[in-house]
Amino acid sequence: MRPQATAPAAASQKPAALKTSPWRNGGSGAKLRFHTEQGAAMLRLGVGVLLSSVLSATSLSAAAPALSPADRAAAFKAAGFKQSGREWVRCEDRSPSHQNGSMEIADLNGDGAPEAWVTESSTNCYGNTAEAVVLVTKKGPAWVVLLDAVGVADTRQTKTRGWPDIEVGGPGFGPVPVYRFNGTKYVPGR
Repeated sequence: MRPQATAPAAASQKPAALKTSPWRNGGSGAKLRFHTEQGAAMLRLGVGVLLSSVLSATSLSAAAPALSPADRAAAFKAAGFKQSGREWVRCEDRSPSHQNGSMEIADLNGDGAPEAWVTESSTNCYGNTAEAVVLVTKKGPAWVVLLDAVGVADTRQTKTRGWPDIEVGGPGFGPVPVYRFNGTKYVPGR
């Protein structure tokens, strides 16, 4: 047998603070519903973005082999970076807009060999786009450049010769260049 549901308490039994607050049942109920619905939508969006980021990072790191410190240094050097203390730099800019080189490892073509996205940011060196990206891969003992462009790179679902096509964009509303693998490196496609 299910217990009987009790009737809600009468409005007169609510504490005085709740009666007068515009964010509770007193005052404007519309604001309560609006903020609740908006807050719930924002929460769902935030959780979705967070979950997507975590899953994306997890799948990327699971597919990409880790690099030794020697391989990381060789990949940075192949991308045209020089070591400056503990940091890697390509652009000799020391303005506040400059961010030293960073690296993200991936296996873009699924062959088990690592590729490295090497990026650096600076409005003085790279204009309004403020970012340069170099994609390098390990061929035998050496790292070779597959793509060197100014802009923000994004892989597409489409592939050419087993490698994902890459968009490299920046500010503006014009068409975004798409680079395709030609068997040796990425070249601008149509």
